[in-house]
Amino acid sequence: MMDEDQLAQEIWDSLDTHEEGVSDQTKSYARGIVKMMQAGIAVFPPGSVTSDPSLNGPVLGGKGKGGKITGLNPLMISAEVVPNWDPVASTNALPEHTAVATYIMGAALLEYARGAVTGESTATASSAGILTLGAAKDGRIKKLDGEAMANAVKLATGLTGPTQKATYTVICDYIMRDARVEFKTNTVTGVYSTAGTLEGGTAAGGVIR
Repeated sequence: MMDEDQLAQEIWDSLDTHEEGVSDQTKSYARGIVKMMQAGIAVFPPGSVTSDPSLNGPVLGGKGKGGKITGLNPLMISAEVVPNWDPVASTNALPEHTAVATYIMGAALLEYARGAVTGESTATASSAGILTLGAAKDGRIKKLDGEAMANAVKLATGLTGPTQKATYTVICDYIMRDARVEFKTNTVTGVYSTAGTLEGGTAAGGVIR
């Protein structure tokens, strides 16, 4: 689960400033990142949620791979950081934050380990059914890369250098390590065949914590 204070500390430590105490600028930046991520929406397209054969009972071995993050609003970062930045730096704020949000939505892939997707199969050997009460917890965000994020920001703003790369590497590593994705009951759906195969397994409206 993401914590803005922890992220701020890790960003500050990566800057190697030798100054005591995390700056207000760093705190506001971390707060904006966390708020933006937690307002995002997780989705799994049809077919990306699967399970072991399951008939007339609990879903067995439910898992997910290839989910995406949508709805990230870069203004949520800018609203936090601009009051704490000098006017010159603030001119690049929205382009930078847009590049960060766009990169995450394009690159991030969501995964659920086997057993993390739960629910009930209503199918029997003689009648197809559905996945009901479908839910998922403890999903992970993968495939983010600090250098790739830094390159995206460079294209948008011209900003580059070891400080930027270090910051984006911390952000990417932190999200992949501490963020969790959850789908509440009845937001994971699909159809079960008479063989117990989950077809078109999908998930919508997931929350990021």
